[in-house]
Amino acid sequence: MDLKDETPLVSFCLTSRNAERDIGRMLQSIMDLRWQNKEVVIVDESEDSTPEIAALFAARCGYIRLFRLEGKRGLGFARQFALERARGPLVAFMDADAWISTPLWVERMRAHLGPPGVGGVFSGRLAHNRASALARYWSATFRKRAKRLYARIGTGNVLLRRDAIEASRARFDPRLKINEDFDFFIQINAAGFRFVYEPDAAIEQIQPDTLAEILSKRIGYAKWNLIRLRFNGGAASFFARACLRCLLFPAAAALALLQALCWCTETGDPAALWHVPVETLMSFLYPFLAARYAFGPVPPEAR
Repeated sequence: MDLKDETPLVSFCLTSRNAERDIGRMLQSIMDLRWQNKEVVIVDESEDSTPEIAALFAARCGYIRLFRLEGKRGLGFARQFALERARGPLVAFMDADAWISTPLWVERMRAHLGPPGVGGVFSGRLAHNRASALARYWSATFRKRAKRLYARIGTGNVLLRRDAIEASRARFDPRLKINEDFDFFIQINAAGFRFVYEPDAAIEQIQPDTLAEILSKRIGYAKWNLIRLRFNGGAASFFARACLRCLLFPAAAALALLQALCWCTETGDPAALWHVPVETLMSFLYPFLAARYAFGPVPPEAR
């Protein structure tokens, strides 16, 4: 990245599928950013009116480009498709069901990208429906992982250096419908690049606000993480750790309680106590999920 360029082009890569209720809000939030040198690459595979809404925004702004995919190619394919068409030295991956709530999002994120070892920056991820304790808990899990500089945080709130992507030869796996972002950031991190967290830049999103929704999300993430490990190695060791965690259930529950209490102390929000039942239930589910997706037939959607 040319550090002498004070306003480099920022490419916002946006993937969408049946997001007619949300995509307008995301596109408007990008348009409202103070940063002027930007482009938006939309890769859509919707069956509703999402592409028509995106086309209306593209007609208003010359920096929005819309690409339509036929069939259900999935996030891995769509994100790589967008990345290959992005032209900026800075790349921001966005989800259609979120929106940027900080007008100076780019400026605050870019401030961290000077050192050559920094590959990207993660912003805050806020629950728009934060009146719900469960939504605040789910949002807090992203903040905690980001503060630990966790390499596999996700793509909905990140600004990356293109030269770090190219140096690491990172690519999105087209076989992955979920967790494609985890796999992508592991590649960048393995090449020696680190990630930093910017709490004063944020996106907002309507987060899961029922226990059933959160467990559904966690099960989906676990499924696709196991499929990723099956492709790349490590599924068997995950299965062994999952079985050990289940056998040592009292210790796992105590650890979850300790983590929740630490989060409560740090944030002053008792919503973190939801960590205990969620992690307790997942401790029982992980061995069964690992057995199914580590050793069972590869799901048709991943072939």
